[in-house]
Amino acid sequence: MQIIKKLTHIFQYLQSLNQLRNPLKQNIGDQPWVLWFRDLPEHPSICRGSIPSLSVLDTDDSFPDSNEENDYFILKVRRPELKTCPPPPPEVAPWLADGWDKIDGTVQVKPPKNETAENGEVKTIAIDSDPVLFKAYEQWLAQREHWVKTESPAHLAMEIFLRLYRLYSFMEREAERVELILGDGLLSLPHTDGANIYHPLLLQRLQLHFDASVPEFTLEETEHQPELYTPLFRSIPEVTGHAINKIQDLFDTGSYHPLEEDETSHFFQQLIALLSPHGQYTGSNLVRGEKNVLRLGRQPVVFVRQRTLGFNIAIESILENLPQRQDIPPFLANIVGIQPASTNRDSDKEGIPAGNNANGEDENVFLCKEANAEQLQIAQRLEKYGAVLVQGPPGTGKTHTIANLLGHLLAQGKNVLVTSHTSKALRVLKDKVVEPLQPLCVSVLSDDNRKELERSVDAISEKLASVNADLLENEAARLTSERGELLLKLWDTRTRLQLARQDEYRPVVIQGQEYDPAKAARLVVKEAALSSWIPGPVELGSPMPVSTGELVELYQTNEALTPADEED
Repeated sequence: MQIIKKLTHIFQYLQSLNQLRNPLKQNIGDQPWVLWFRDLPEHPSICRGSIPSLSVLDTDDSFPDSNEENDYFILKVRRPELKTCPPPPPEVAPWLADGWDKIDGTVQVKPPKNETAENGEVKTIAIDSDPVLFKAYEQWLAQREHWVKTESPAHLAMEIFLRLYRLYSFMEREAERVELILGDGLLSLPHTDGANIYHPLLLQRLQLHFDASVPEFTLEETEHQPELYTPLFRSIPEVTGHAINKIQDLFDTGSYHPLEEDETSHFFQQLIALLSPHGQYTGSNLVRGEKNVLRLGRQPVVFVRQRTLGFNIAIESILENLPQRQDIPPFLANIVGIQPASTNRDSDKEGIPAGNNANGEDENVFLCKEANAEQLQIAQRLEKYGAVLVQGPPGTGKTHTIANLLGHLLAQGKNVLVTSHTSKALRVLKDKVVEPLQPLCVSVLSDDNRKELERSVDAISEKLASVNADLLENEAARLTSERGELLLKLWDTRTRLQLARQDEYRPVVIQGQEYDPAKAARLVVKEAALSSWIPGPVELGSPMPVSTGELVELYQTNEALTPADEED
């Protein structure tokens, strides 16, 4: 089909553009931040966790406040308590150069110095010229060496803590652009042309928490399932698409995790065999071997990556699905210039809403927030064409419009998926949604999406516990009818108001003579004393509504009734 061919060209272009803007990371060293598990020191302040599926937990009881509820984590790093270097004896300190108190510093003795005695004799004095002084120096040096040996793991742990502290600040600023990943299954392929592959294949998204009261960092999994870094396979020329599909099928039928031992190791052995007939699985002893020899080993690592992989995977899925599609959404057809037969543009009238809809009211469009004619027009176009493009600079109401459309689409019984390049935009949109609908908004990309889903289910359950479906249906019908009546009254009032405003400019006709409104107003003011007693409109030539006697009696009441009586 022509439309399939055109759409394929468009998505191939988007795929190439994305690859140019976000080139595939083949080397773990090219990622913004990397922490190897093998570099973690053995210290009580660093505790490696495990996953629930492991039969043996590699946990540490160094943290006395740990319990069963928070034992499930990937890594915990508490700020270690550092001990300072033991000070040298006072008589030794003047002989030491700066840097002796640093854990990575060296002890350097100052060179010998000359001193002149009282008899004028010049003597050369060194630290080893005085046996007592030199013995004190050697004793202190042994103490310092013991301090270096025992405190080095603590200082290495402090470096890890500081790295996580800087990472935490970075993630707070760039959380919409980057994400934290746990990886294993390190694929190594040194190329003769220098284009090396050295990157983990099995990935799990993480979240970083900081408890300032301890202080302590905790790395935990998100709700996302582990994923396979399949784009890396496509950078290996000898790997076929059939092999990639078999690997993906094998991954989908199993349950693998970067920290799991037996099943994941078995999966890696099968994976490397599918990738290359000469592929080697090395377990935890991965070393870079010969050129153009594919190797796979176990080396857990935590790293930061850009949030761009999902876009490329989505395009790949679309390109695979397009040739099999028989039904193409109308909005995609519009993109390539093919107008579906079901679309009727003749009745659009350029999308200009009726005059009574200037504030976005329409009997069939349920906008739950303040609206205007443009937002009503967007809802009507979306209903007719299936897609609408809204552009505008910040602050022009795009988010407000989306929040309005959510209410309209939910009222039609539809499910709504909102996508964005950043999670912050989704949080802002949720705040814009009317409060009764906010419990229905669940962010798939949020780190705590399970809690959001639980809150949503609780809110729905609480609502259903107080009313049943029939009551809700009756209430909806009543409110719809009431809304229709209010809209009719509103449109009628707005029409009469419009006519009243026009009366400010329409001539006033009296006995065939026209007066403009300003001249008529001046005439009324001028003759107020003469004509203001007239109780209401009087037609020319009509008889008086009361007799002369009744009129006299009426005026007599002005004296018969006191102002106090009139007030009562």
